[in-house]
This record gives sequence, structure tokens and C-alpha cells, in this order.
Amino acid sequence: MYNFKVDRTQYPIGQGGFHHTQIHCWHEEPGFSVVYDCGGSNETHRKDVIAAFADERPREHDWLVISHLDLDHISGVPQLHASKQTFANVILPHLKAKERQKYFDWMVFVALAQGRDADVIQEGITTAIGLYKGTFGRPVMIIHGPTDGPGDEQQQAPALSLPATVREVLRTAKEGTTLGDGTSFTLAKVDWQFRFYSREWDSAKASVIWNLTVLNALKLLIKNLGKGGSTGIKSWKGEVNKLLNTSVSEADCDAALEQVRTGEKAKRGMTLKALIGALYKLTELEHYNSASLCMYSGPRERGNDYGRFSFARQVHGLPDWETPRLQPVQMTRSVGWLGTGDMHFPDQAVVTDFASHFLAELPRVSTILVPHHGSRHNYATDGISPLLSLMTCFSLGVRLFIAPAKRSVYGHPHEEVESALSRCDVLQVVSESALTQVDESITNVWR
Repeated sequence: MYNFKVDRTQYPIGQGGFHHTQIHCWHEEPGFSVVYDCGGSNETHRKDVIAAFADERPREHDWLVISHLDLDHISGVPQLHASKQTFANVILPHLKAKERQKYFDWMVFVALAQGRDADVIQEGITTAIGLYKGTFGRPVMIIHGPTDGPGDEQQQAPALSLPATVREVLRTAKEGTTLGDGTSFTLAKVDWQFRFYSREWDSAKASVIWNLTVLNALKLLIKNLGKGGSTGIKSWKGEVNKLLNTSVSEADCDAALEQVRTGEKAKRGMTLKALIGALYKLTELEHYNSASLCMYSGPRERGNDYGRFSFARQVHGLPDWETPRLQPVQMTRSVGWLGTGDMHFPDQAVVTDFASHFLAELPRVSTILVPHHGSRHNYATDGISPLLSLMTCFSLGVRLFIAPAKRSVYGHPHEEVESALSRCDVLQVVSESALTQVDESITNVWR
């Protein structure tokens, strides 16, 4: 086993996400570099943060991992690309080829419900399509368990303890390759691994919505946008805004809402935009974020073929009153990192499946990206939720919860969630302020 160091940073990009992990393998320079999500709600600020990251130098990274396709998680990818940051592989949540257009259509629907401008929507769709087409690096999709879907090519998953580096494992991966999330990707002769958790996107509710007659005209406009904006982006924006402000009959609204959820009734004088907002609230929390790709990065706990290190952990960027609790933490294996994107945990069954999948890794997790920026919808409202109870088991040491958010945008993290997590351990809200950036250094100290 070789000595190595792990540096990881959560950048202050605001409502969104931008994480970088750099593993310095002294025996194999330049090490291993992973970016997990890159997007934020403020374009000007986002450009400044990415420019500082790129430092005006071209750089080759090994992985760009995208948790899901919300704009606040992918909007910075084109700026990374423009700053000459390249990625050998782009790791994506699995979407069957026949489902991708539905997902992209749904992205537009969500963006419209959130009041996004047409030019922002156009850029988001272009980025999402490019991620799966290989514009930013070779796409490799992660699927939950085996796949036998038509049109998907599955590569034989590598052994749990690889004799080669992760870089070599994926070097021969073909475009469109899918790998099961049961695979643990390890670095050669280094006590560190990556492990994913993926759930297939549930398109059932989206399909119900797009079959609604009242949305036929909007669906046609979105189809034109997906083809490259054949009507012209300015014209498309004008047509969409005109359509969104059109009044919809109460009968049509009632019929649409009833089809999505029994018992829902419309308010009088609803515009198409108001109807879209109502439909969005009834569906997105239950289905849209189910495809978020979670990633564990930390000491490997599977297989017994290599010796195992203890580590020293340094955390920087926390308030003075929190720093003594996390810095330094010596002689521990609980130094792992867990990214969850906007993963939704609606019930105990999903939490149990998630915990079973990361059974060997959860006790090693010390830093957690809070699911969905701390949205209260991931937590039960009747006391202790299954997710919160799971979080208390993540690590044997002091945990650091990170919520990349801007409360004035979506109310994230919710006050109840912030209070609950702060009682557990340390919560750091990474906003657009440079003072909220979190840097961690992990060094092996004993074998």
C-alpha cells in the first residue's frame, strides 16, 4: 500500500452544487481528480467561482459525476468546458434511450414551473443532451443492479478489488456503457474507493402529464426547442410566454388535476402557468428527483486483500465555534464523503434500500451533502424521520453536514432540517459567500 493524500472542496456556488476531490497518489502522478456536479443559480457568480477553480489553465480530470439534470447541478458544465477543463469520463444516472426525451421534456416543464427564462432553458437542455452524447467526456451510466433493457449496452462489471486503477477500468468503456452500482471502484494499492447508488427515473407521472390534452400546444413548443429551437429562441420565448398567460377553463383544469391526483380541484381563472405550477407540486417531489446518483468516496471496506490505513482529517472554513469539534480528527477511518444530489427519501423502504447498499461504507462517512439542499420534503413531519435516524449512524465520529444552498431562493435548508442536523453534529450551509467554502485534507497516518 502506498501513502496518499485526499483534498476535497465544496465551492461556494450558492443554490446548486460544485464539489472537487483530488487524490494525490505519490506513486502515480497526477493522481485522480473527480468533480461532482457543477451548477448554481447565479450565472455571474458561477462564472467567477469556476474561473477561480480553473485558474486559466487547461486541466485533465478523470471523472465528472452528475447526480441529476436539474439546472442548478449542471448549469456550470459548459463554463468548465470553456475554461479548458476536460474529463475522461462523465458518470451519469442511467436513463434508457427511449426515456431520455421524456426526461428532457420534463426538465423544461420543471424549469417553466420555476419561472426560468427561455435562454436558460435552452442552455440547460443543450447541456443535458451533450452529457449523454459525449460532448464533455465519454458517458458511462450507472444503473441500480443488472440491466437487460433494449438499446443499453452493459459492460461486465469489474471485480471489487481491481488490480489496476479506476482510470484503466473505464479506459475501454464504450459510449453508452452502463455499469451496475454494485461495483466498487478502487485505486491500485491505495486504501480508497468510489461506490455509487442509482435508482431508475420513474416517468409514470410525467407520462400522465404529457398525455393531458390541455398541454398539447406546450408540448409541441418544447419538442421544437429539443430539436434546437427551430422557431428561434426569441420567437420560442415569446410564444411560450403568450401560451403560459392564456386562461384555461375551470373544467379543463379540474380534469387535468384529477387525472394526476384524485380529489384535486382548480382555482377559478387559472392560467396555463398556474396549472403547470399546480401539476408540478403534485408530482416533482415524489418522482422527479428519484434518479439522483449518489456517490461514496472514502476508505474501502470491501475485500481483505490490502492493508488498511487510519487517517488524519483537517477541516477548514467552518465558524470558529465549530472548528474545534472537527479539526483535527486523528487516527480514524471515518473520513469518507457522501454526495446525494437531490435524492428523495419518501419512505422507510427507500431509506432501507439505500442503507443496505452502503452497508459497509456508512460507518466510514464523515461528510455528507444533505439531500436536496436540506428540503424538508425529504424528512418526515411527524417527528424523527427514517432518513434522520439513518444519518445518526453514518459515522462513529463527529459528522459534518453540508448544504449547498441559498435560503432566499427556495428556502433551503429548511429551518426544521437545519435545527435537526445541527443537533446531530455540525451543519455548514455553503452559500455564495467565499467564507462558507469547505476544504478538507485527508492524510493516511498509520497502516
